[in-house]
Amino acid sequence: MSVGLEVTNDSGVPVLVNAHSFVFFAIAKGTQAIASNPSVYGVGGYVSLPPQSVPYLVFIRCNGGSAQVASSTNGFSWNMAQGTTSFDWWASGRATVSGSTGMQVFNPDGSIQWDMSNRPLRIAGLVDKSGASVPSFTEMSTDNLRQGPLFNGPGENLAYLMSDIGLCHDIYAFHGSGPTLRGNMRYQPFINTPNSSQLRLNYCRRRENRPRSLNGASYQSFAGQLPNFLIAAHTY
Repeated sequence: MSVGLEVTNDSGVPVLVNAHSFVFFAIAKGTQAIASNPSVYGVGGYVSLPPQSVPYLVFIRCNGGSAQVASSTNGFSWNMAQGTTSFDWWASGRATVSGSTGMQVFNPDGSIQWDMSNRPLRIAGLVDKSGASVPSFTEMSTDNLRQGPLFNGPGENLAYLMSDIGLCHDIYAFHGSGPTLRGNMRYQPFINTPNSSQLRLNYCRRRENRPRSLNGASYQSFAGQLPNFLIAAHTY
């Protein structure tokens, strides 16, 4: 054992603090707000957080519109769909030294592993996406924001983390009378929370729909995918 505390279960398997454990703790929370958001493609920005060796886990709640975030090791970028002017966020990461009292556990390299004054991330569970589907190209051809499926979260007072590998888009081509026409659009899932126990996935246009003539054979292709996973967490 290379740290100062280890808790094991009845089978002798470590279940709490050891050299291989990685517990996320609440690092920061806040509300991102802007004065207005009239752009058809929404607006984005960046929130800076203390640099860490691993990306933050950022959970959000957006009751009055739709938003998404993408985390990094020193903060997270955000996008709000047209008309959305605020969302709440909670960022979790590695433990931080909170003071000189209470129990603390350090790694062999001197980094903090556990601090009893830190608040651990409390995962409520995964959100079931069964029966959901992405919108079609024609549905998104005129809408900036398309309402998506509604899910029940695993409890109350929740915030949500979404993983999206970036495949929520359509590339469509079709051959009518005359030259081939092509429509090209990218759209992405955005989080909307009607209340603290439900989650809705909306879809926001991130690129203009641009039909144009092409000199070549007609073709048709489609790529659409829901986020990999949606995690709900209790908020402090």
